[in-house]
Amino acid sequence: MATKKNVKGKSYCDAVNKELPAMKKRIEEMREELIRTYGAESDVVRAHETQLLELAESIDWKFHILAKDCRIELTDIQEVESFVELP
Repeated sequence: MATKKNVKGKSYCDAVNKELPAMKKRIEEMREELIRTYGAESDVVRAHETQLLELAESIDWKFHILAKDCRIELTDIQEVESFVELP
């Protein structure tokens, strides 16, 4: 039996699983574009590349934390609800 909390939680977790990896990918694409545009040895790349890499790593790290929490929360709630479901 699904509850409003479960549906909203699943929707949020679906967004986490979809949006955060997409953000990381876009940042990685920006880094590649930066290198193509200015050249790997340029001052602009040196100034921005580290920041972009750190941002992508931070998003990836937070994604894993949030995805883990979502997976535990949703599976635990659904298992308990199906176990205690009354006629």
